[in-house]
Amino acid sequence: MCPGPKPLPITITVSATTALPWPPGLSDGLTSVPIGGANDADFTTEVVPGQQVIFVTAGDIIAITQITESAGDLFSINPTPENNFTGTIGPKKAILNSEYTLYYTVKGHEGTVYEQDPKLNMKV
Repeated sequence: MCPGPKPLPITITVSATTALPWPPGLSDGLTSVPIGGANDADFTTEVVPGQQVIFVTAGDIIAITQITESAGDLFSINPTPENNFTGTIGPKKAILNSEYTLYYTVKGHEGTVYEQDPKLNMKV
């Protein structure tokens, strides 16, 4: 039996402006919330095992500085600065809905690191 096709990568775009650095706008190509309009619980991205999740910046964000998982271990390869914040979703686990924290910096606010806690949800 041969494995099915490899899932397409999903890109999560994080955007903010100097005037409105938090909460950021978030988009995964299917779901989006505008800059200033999101509660972190409002944004959940659906993922499948083996899928790459690529985090990119837009607007006045200087950089993503770190991404951490709050509960569970949904990533088999964690998104880090060394891999340009590209993570890989691991095999299905008991914890299907996982919150993660994005840390980022914004132009004009270089001394402040902002954070947001969206979620990844494993499709069953």
